[in-house]
Amino acid sequence: MKPVLSTIIKTLIFLSGLAILTFALIKANISSFTHDESFSYLNYCSSTFMQIISFSDWYTNNHILNSLLMKYAEIIAGSSELALRFPNIILFAVYIIYSFFLFKSEKLLFTLSIFLLLITNPLLNNLFGLARGYGLSVGFMIMSFYHFSKFIKNKKRYLNLGLFHFGALMASLSNFTLLTFYASILLTFNIYELLKNIVLKNKFNLIKANIIHTIPLIIALGILFEPVRRVISYSNLNFGGKNNFLSDTIYSVIINTFHNAHIPNFIITTITIVIIIATSFSLYIIAKNIKLHNQTFIKNNTELILSTFIIISISAIIILLHVLFGSDYPIGRFAIFLFPLFIIHFGFLIKYFLINDKKKIIITSLIILSAISSISYITKSDMYAYGEWKYDMNTKNMLTTLSEYTISENNVNLGISWLFEPTINFYRITKNYNWLNEVNRNGISEKDHYRYLFKEELQNINISEYEIIKEYANSNTILIKVILK
Repeated sequence: MKPVLSTIIKTLIFLSGLAILTFALIKANISSFTHDESFSYLNYCSSTFMQIISFSDWYTNNHILNSLLMKYAEIIAGSSELALRFPNIILFAVYIIYSFFLFKSEKLLFTLSIFLLLITNPLLNNLFGLARGYGLSVGFMIMSFYHFSKFIKNKKRYLNLGLFHFGALMASLSNFTLLTFYASILLTFNIYELLKNIVLKNKFNLIKANIIHTIPLIIALGILFEPVRRVISYSNLNFGGKNNFLSDTIYSVIINTFHNAHIPNFIITTITIVIIIATSFSLYIIAKNIKLHNQTFIKNNTELILSTFIIISISAIIILLHVLFGSDYPIGRFAIFLFPLFIIHFGFLIKYFLINDKKKIIITSLIILSAISSISYITKSDMYAYGEWKYDMNTKNMLTTLSEYTISENNVNLGISWLFEPTINFYRITKNYNWLNEVNRNGISEKDHYRYLFKEELQNINISEYEIIKEYANSNTILIKVILK
């Protein structure tokens, strides 16, 4: 590749990563807090370190690491939206950096294409801008995978051992669904060691191979034991999927990759089949080369082997948990961590073909895919709305308007739809809206002075009983003043 073209592509990689991170940072600063973020702040941030880390309040909304980081972010930087969301922004930067490191290659068009596919998923990027555990977990997961692959390759072995365990532990504390990743990465380690010994015609010793993990696992188990015990004892692990892994989890990942757009079922089915074929073909390639005792394949395609078995292991664990314990199949934000794993696997499978077949059509197709993903992300990104929490996008603005409207009033009662309760109380506390009484989830009342509702709820109210203060078309909400008779 010519030096000028190489410089242009490297600049594109840097600028695209910086642009997306900057967008997330600005959005985190100016957009309204959302229902789940506010609920976490109101219920967990005031708890002690030991109460949070032991998961004493075992409700699944309590993402342990996020609750801790919110607590100390508030102590250090205050309770602004950006301060409380900043830990997730940092992990977004970590995610972007490791996305590049994973596919850093002399084939820069390949690197750019996979990099763009990894950083332009709409749901994933939204989650990195929220004070929740989902973004944290994915950032730590991709960090863990990178250092796991370096550990397997014996590069700075003990440093990478510690970092991959640390990443997997932090991912699990951020979102318990990522325990499946931690378990799968340990299972994959043993599978890889077994395959490597078969190729080298050596005997595999299970205990000897795993001794190196003793100290990290003792630490991880010591930290995770009580939270996991409480999850198993008290939580119903309601992730939403009741049918099967393909129609719930895989379907959900695909839909969220397409910005929740309505796409024909045959396209979803086709993509699902492609995922299954890609994973199956990877298994075939691995089995074929193991049978031939191909040491060069093992050395040059470590990440392909690891990503293949991690995906298979996680899928098997999720299905097994459903069969044995009735746990739901993850969907939506609970399943989004699978997206980067699928792209990582896809990337290393493509890399295998580039080494072996070197077909320009592969790179061309990859560039087209990444361009479509990038254009879709750019055209459909919203600076103020966070996916399923879109209804809260104007809650902050509404309270600003209401505070100006009621400047001379005290003990104001605001009737609301229950979904707005956590965020309104969050701003009532953090912005010292002492004139506003605490809102609740009981619906509207005759004691209300004002109401903030979805527009369709006005159908149940006589038009003579209210005065419209402001309408918010993009969230389909309305602020009204109650006319007392």
